[in-house]
Amino acid sequence: FRGGETPGTLNVILETPIGNETLFTRNGSSSNEWHLGQIFVQSSHPFRLVFEGIRKSKSLPIRAEFSHR
Repeated sequence: FRGGETPGTLNVILETPIGNETLFTRNGSSSNEWHLGQIFVQSSHPFRLVFEGIRKSKSLPIRAEFSHR
């Protein structure tokens, strides 16, 4: 979270019909720099990748989803 936002948590979650798995989580403040990150996903089931941002000052998370069938 940038631009004066209260630091929170960023999660990357893999959702499949057989269950969910948190692939990445980062808490707290970050610098003003972007860093490349890669996650390899291999699944024989349809899946959804969820990018979830949770601000400490807000009760509802911000979610972006990518689905693969």
